[in-house]
Amino acid sequence: MTVEYGVINIGTVSFPSDPARLSIRNTVSRYASDLGMHIYDSSVQLGSFENNTLTLNDRPVKLPAEMVGVLGSDSQYSGNTDDRIHVFDQDIVTAQTWKKLDVPYYMQDSSRYDVNAALIIDAGVSLEFNSGSKLQVSSSGSLMAIGTETDPVLFTGLEQVPGYWGGIEFYRSNSTDNQLDYVIVEYAGAGDPLSSGNITSVCFPSTPTRFSVTNSVIKDSFGWGVYRYGGESDGCYITLTNNTYSNNASGDF
Repeated sequence: MTVEYGVINIGTVSFPSDPARLSIRNTVSRYASDLGMHIYDSSVQLGSFENNTLTLNDRPVKLPAEMVGVLGSDSQYSGNTDDRIHVFDQDIVTAQTWKKLDVPYYMQDSSRYDVNAALIIDAGVSLEFNSGSKLQVSSSGSLMAIGTETDPVLFTGLEQVPGYWGGIEFYRSNSTDNQLDYVIVEYAGAGDPLSSGNITSVCFPSTPTRFSVTNSVIKDSFGWGVYRYGGESDGCYITLTNNTYSNNASGDF
C-alpha cells in the first residue's frame, strides 16, 4: 500500500483499556506534512513492521521508547526533511534490541529515559539526546551496547556542547549484561561537575551497581568522563579498560 499527502499518514490512538492493533508490511508512507507514522504509546500492539519505506515526509516516525524495538532494519527511514526517529519518554519495560537503521534515533524529551528491562543496542546505532535528557539503567534493567572498531555505538547531544545532556547513569543495576564496548559517549555531564559525567553510577552495598566500559571514547563532558559513586566496598563494581578520554572538565574518571 502507498499512503501519501496526509498530515500524519499512519497514526494511532490507543489506551491500555482500549488498545489499537495493526501490522505494517511492504508499505510506502510519503509526502506527509508532519509524520510518516505516529505510534501513540506502548499500548499500541504492532504485530509486525517489515520492509516499509518512510520517505519525503517532514519526519519519518515518532514513537515511545518502549516501542523502538519493533522497528525493523529492513525498512527505509531516510529522505525526509528531518531524518531521525523521534523517541519520546516512556519507560522501557520489555526486553528488546534497538537496531541499526539508516537514520539516528533522537531522544526528544528533556527528561529521564528509564531502562527497566534488558536493552541491547546494536553496533552502528546513533542516539542523539535533547537538552536535559538522561538514560538511566535501573535495578531491574540492563544496557548492553556492543559496537565494533569501525562501527561504534554513538551516544551524543543534539548540540555539541559539554553538559548538553545528562549522560548514561547506572542506578543500582547489578546485571552482568551492563557492557559498553566500542562506544562513543560525548557532550554529557549536565549538573554538578563534581558528581556528573558522561557515564555515572549510583550504588550501595545492599544494592550494588556493576558495569564495564571497554575500547571506548569518553569525551567532552562538563563533569567527569566516568563518575564512580564509590569503591567495591560501597557496592560499585566498575571495570574500565582500554578507553580513550579527552576534554572532560573534571577529569577522566
